[in-house]
Amino acid sequence: MPLMWNKSLETGIRELDLQHQELLEIANELERCVNDGNPHRAWQEVLPRLSGYALFHFATEENLLIGLPSVAKELAAHIAEHRTFATKVEELRTSAPDLDGLREFIDYLQKWLVAHIGHSDQALVALVSAAHRTCKNRTA
Repeated sequence: MPLMWNKSLETGIRELDLQHQELLEIANELERCVNDGNPHRAWQEVLPRLSGYALFHFATEENLLIGLPSVAKELAAHIAEHRTFATKVEELRTSAPDLDGLREFIDYLQKWLVAHIGHSDQALVALVSAAHRTCKNRTA
């Protein structure tokens, strides 16, 4: 079932929200390829696009936290989530094309995106907001 963007996934940071929407679209495209009987396109075009875009997006998120006071533990945990996901994508990309494996990955991808955006990224935004409030209070 395709992923739909909704208010519960909004972070309030436009750049992240637009990137999250693009990740959902890539996930939906991957699913369409499988449902349309075109796993070759999924393997050759969509998975590499997912891999590249996810890494770009992860860098955007991580850069929001770098340099903020007292978020080292949270940053390390967030980066670990990103690395685990990136490893899973690369393992699939470098394995022999397998329709069942692709279906399993799509299930994992959909669940991971909703959980990561809905929980981890929401926590990231709360940290960024709190850090900015703290910095404003110190300069006021």
